[in-house]
Amino acid sequence: MYNVVSPFSFDDYSRSNEVSHFLVNKLRGDDVGISKAFGMVLRKHRRAANLSQEKLALQCDLDRTYIGMLERAERQLSLTTIFFICEALKLELHLLIKEVEILINNKRKRWYIMVS
Repeated sequence: MYNVVSPFSFDDYSRSNEVSHFLVNKLRGDDVGISKAFGMVLRKHRRAANLSQEKLALQCDLDRTYIGMLERAERQLSLTTIFFICEALKLELHLLIKEVEILINNKRKRWYIMVS
């Protein structure tokens, strides 16, 4: 049996401080952070393409409210849906994902600097 050692001891962060709890969730790659970052990038590219949420949803064969829920990080999306969205926005998938990744990493760096 292996003894796994984590670089972060979550007992160290067990304080009731809201900021430290938020930071621990972000360091673990909390899905809400990823969804929010994706929503921000999606909204930016949708507006740049001069499309309403409804028009984008129609082009992707999705419900008109679904795009808004994605932008507000209220829904999780599938890889298939990401492909449809990229196709409708005329974006390459890897560029969209890279932009989300950069946004997440920048947020993590800022929170680390603020709490350190």
